[in-house]
Amino acid sequence: MPRTRRFGFTLVELLVVIAIIGILIALLLPAVQAAREAARRASCVNNLKQISLALHLYEQSNACLPYGAAFSDKRGGTWAAFILPHIEQKNVFDKFDFTRRIWDSVNVPAVQTVIPTYICPSDSGPEGALMGGRIQVGQCNPGKSMGLWYPTSMGPTRDGTRPSVGCVYCPEPWSDDSYCCAMTADYGCCGNNGKAGVGIMDRDAHIVRFKQIRDGLSNTLMVGETIPEQCTFNGAYNHNFPIAGTTIPLNTFEETVEGVNNLWYTGCGFKSRHPGGANFALADATVHFVSENIDYKLYNELGTRDRGEVAALP
Repeated sequence: MPRTRRFGFTLVELLVVIAIIGILIALLLPAVQAAREAARRASCVNNLKQISLALHLYEQSNACLPYGAAFSDKRGGTWAAFILPHIEQKNVFDKFDFTRRIWDSVNVPAVQTVIPTYICPSDSGPEGALMGGRIQVGQCNPGKSMGLWYPTSMGPTRDGTRPSVGCVYCPEPWSDDSYCCAMTADYGCCGNNGKAGVGIMDRDAHIVRFKQIRDGLSNTLMVGETIPEQCTFNGAYNHNFPIAGTTIPLNTFEETVEGVNNLWYTGCGFKSRHPGGANFALADATVHFVSENIDYKLYNELGTRDRGEVAALP
């Protein structure tokens, strides 16, 4: 009987094919990751656009922007709660009872509703959208509640580390004229002299109108990105930090840890997981990517609303 001849790959040939496939995957993977990041970044830009337009709609309806938070009174909401009807979340807005404390049990369904517009897709965080065990629960903040990846800007506001120190990153003493550490209340609330902040919002019930942004809407930061897991005070409905300041340099990846440190003055700034910088919406509702290498003085000047600086994004 004639022997049947079998055709197939030798072991060496299989190894070569596998090696070629591995090389091709290695070449394609960065391109795939870059494409995914580009898509996430586009989604992030869209979120910022929606938020900034919602703030414009609120201002048109009320002749002022919403206040940032109610840290002193501990009653009422935050700007992120007040604009919900303008981002197609009126059903969530209607669940709030702003006559009660934000951590009151009646507000639990509202604060625990996930708002996709408030989440940067490049950083979902290990805790997800809802963050539990945040600092000062029942004093200023709700418990497990919606995080916030897009705080509004309070500009170069005194960080309140201690009376002898104005701002840890600012190279000059805190004063009315300081470009990076304006003489205001501590991070926009309480302490010091009670002055309101110099940016768009702060932690107390101070309101700003567009006509008060004399530096120009296109030259003033309104909303930017952050990483909420690095700031234990952060939250969409937290009276502590639904905001961030330009005093902390962009993309300073310091982290606050409850029970270990409360370094709001290093961990609660603007930052993102996007390589090289973060997205910001200006007060004119345009969205721009700002490099982490932006000049520190320019960054702080863009954070003020009416100090007369000649500042514009490069």
